Amino acid sequence: MIHFPAGAIDSPATFVYQPLHTPYHGERGLVFAGQSFTLEAYINGEHLSPFVFDTPITAIFTYTNADVAGIDEADLQLLTYDTATGSWTTDGITVIEHNLDENYLVVTLAHLTEFAVTAPGDPLFLPIITQ
Repeated sequence: MIHFPAGAIDSPATFVYQPLHTPYHGERGLVFAGQSFTLEAYINGEHLSPFVFDTPITAIFTYTNADVAGIDEADLQLLTYDTATGSWTTDGITVIEHNLDENYLVVTLAHLTEFAVTAPGDPLFLPIITQ
């Protein structure tokens, strides 16, 4: 769920949320916890990039126990992909609440780009065996 407070933008806009099966950009040292997406803004059909909010928006991410199997749930974070540096970062993201019992993470976002719920760690790659 995403909440746009009054004053977040100064003119009418269309926001497009696009869930991703896996992030467009991977990074060693991160495990993705079932949620990655892009959030983009358009005004009069024109794509705005980069887009920075006047007042940060609030986003709530829920996840299942299966999403965090094998990772430390307490380490979950939302990261944003910085195309200038080619890395994942927390820039423009503030964690408001992380409820481990009810499996949700509440954050504010200052800008739009590609996002992913992650935890530190190395993904486990299993060999593919075919007959």
